[in-house]
Amino acid sequence: MKHLPPGIDAVFVLELPKQSSHAYTEILRAENELHKDMFIVPYRQTGDPDVDGGRSRPFKTIAFLAWAAATNAVAGYHYIAKLDTDTVINPWALRCV
Repeated sequence: MKHLPPGIDAVFVLELPKQSSHAYTEILRAENELHKDMFIVPYRQTGDPDVDGGRSRPFKTIAFLAWAAATNAVAGYHYIAKLDTDTVINPWALRCV
């Protein structure tokens, strides 16, 4: 993400589709090489196929937080927030917290 205030970073957590093509995977890899702001989780069927297509909604969040803790990726940060596409924040206001 562009134009974030100092000390605030953004990471996009993506789950690969169940049947992702090599081309799709390469597009994601290239995008991540360029911006270095993605955490990509492999597809994992954990839920009820009739309810949520077989996906467990919190899996991406848990995988990301486990990775961040295990790799010390969160060192130096006071807070981590998980936001969805329907969430709007003002990152400049966060600097006041």
